[in-house]
Amino acid sequence: MNHELQIIARPQTGALERILRTLRVRGFEVQRMHADFDTARERFHLGVWLQGERAPDVLERQLLRLAEVETVLAVHASTRSAAV
Repeated sequence: MNHELQIIARPQTGALERILRTLRVRGFEVQRMHADFDTARERFHLGVWLQGERAPDVLERQLLRLAEVETVLAVHASTRSAAV
């Protein structure tokens, strides 16, 4: 199953690595990722398209436990494969 998450995070040292590691450890494979840095708010805006068999609600809670992550929004889920 494919999932899309929108994540807003503070730019702390190692923040992106911790986010990606959490995705991997929880059994999700990143299919595509888009990252922008909002200079006015000093925040990363990440769009992450994932594939995994687990429900993303547990993943959302785990990401929110990371100190640098402010918000996580699950945009949609789909059973079709991601095309890049």
